[in-house]
Amino acid sequence: MINAWNGRHLSIGGRLTLINSVLSSLPLYFFSFFKAPSCVLKELVNIQRKFLWGGSSNTKKICWVSWDTICLPKDRGGLGIKNLDLFNQSLLCKWKWRGISDENALWSTLLKYRYGNMVDNFMSQSTNDVIGHSLWWRDIMKIGGVVNGDWFKKNVSNVLGDGLSLRFWHDVWLRPVCFKSLFPILFNKALYPNIVVGASGMWQDHTWVWKMDWSSVLSATEQELAQELDTLLTGFFPYPNDKDRVRWNIHQTGQFSVHSTYVFLLSRVVTLAIDENVVEALNQLWTNDMPSKVSIFGWRLLLSRLPTRMALAKKGVIVNPRELCCAFCFREEEDIDHVFFNCSFSQQIWKGIFVWLNVDFIPYEVCWQHFISFGALVKNKSYAKARHVIWLATTWSLWRARNNIMFRGDVINLQSLINQIIYISWFWFVGRIASKSSLVFSDWCKDPLSCIFSI
Repeated sequence: MINAWNGRHLSIGGRLTLINSVLSSLPLYFFSFFKAPSCVLKELVNIQRKFLWGGSSNTKKICWVSWDTICLPKDRGGLGIKNLDLFNQSLLCKWKWRGISDENALWSTLLKYRYGNMVDNFMSQSTNDVIGHSLWWRDIMKIGGVVNGDWFKKNVSNVLGDGLSLRFWHDVWLRPVCFKSLFPILFNKALYPNIVVGASGMWQDHTWVWKMDWSSVLSATEQELAQELDTLLTGFFPYPNDKDRVRWNIHQTGQFSVHSTYVFLLSRVVTLAIDENVVEALNQLWTNDMPSKVSIFGWRLLLSRLPTRMALAKKGVIVNPRELCCAFCFREEEDIDHVFFNCSFSQQIWKGIFVWLNVDFIPYEVCWQHFISFGALVKNKSYAKARHVIWLATTWSLWRARNNIMFRGDVINLQSLINQIIYISWFWFVGRIASKSSLVFSDWCKDPLSCIFSI
């Protein structure tokens, strides 16, 4: 099926949509029950990567942004494509959650008969012996286990209800660790080490009184520890009308969700750091209502990941130093900074755009700063979806003009390119943002900022 999708006939925005809606969803059923082998995950990611960058199963194109960065959420500088390995872990983690929160289910009873208590298995302080167990069970046990930093257990807490299902010493219900680990000396002296919380005291005159039974008389040191334990318990008591329950600490509601688990796992991924100013610019970029291919172009521009001649030289595509000059001026080496902002031709385009806007020219410093400074012309957040429509139209048109010069031998006219920018920005503005307005093209040509402020 992938071979039938010719990447050349789709924009990168269309390919991104297909990856998110189809390629990332095809293995959903299998991912929800089985742990995918690393070789399968690698091949799936390889298919996605090739398709995103316009390649196919037989051809390979340059991947301009690392896949780990692409899988980051948009608010961290990525495109939000699912990390299949983490998504697989998040789906499987639901089995562990259901095992400790729905112990009375028939399937849970069956697993309990085969493997033992679910809570003991999934919340144990030590690594469980899984030798001889099924491959599925071993994979489930590894999810969020000791090898992975024990993140599952650390994100589960017990909420005290009637105290009839929580063990006083073994379960974590009051402190970040269980009382067995917090007071090992007292645990060894406990007469009933497996006693539940609800049986560790009694109600007297509408007041809950904790009562500990010891196997022998406590020494002076042990009495001090018992007093410390009693102090910790002060103010806590069971709620007879409520059932004990488990809480998923990652989600604000306390309920487990695959999404919250995936976001948590993604936050633990270490990737090449993106400058926080660039991330801020990217967050502003995504608020604009633009065609997806234009938004992704802006994303690549702000990350400095466009195939300029200098970038191609670093990839080893261009080896002749005489081929590094700018397609506009043929004087300087062509990199992101030069071709979009520092080239004499590009600067004339920008000056023409600022004259059209009737605002002072913003000199170039760095790409993200120019982007944010241009967006400051429209300060009100209610206009955020149109804040950078002209900036994106200008950079988009400059890049297209550069490509037309290189691959088609076009001769670019300064005023014609400015007129093209005006028309393209109008087309995007009225087609996506102000479709219900009564504005006409002549209004846009006279005062574009007023048109933006009128939406």
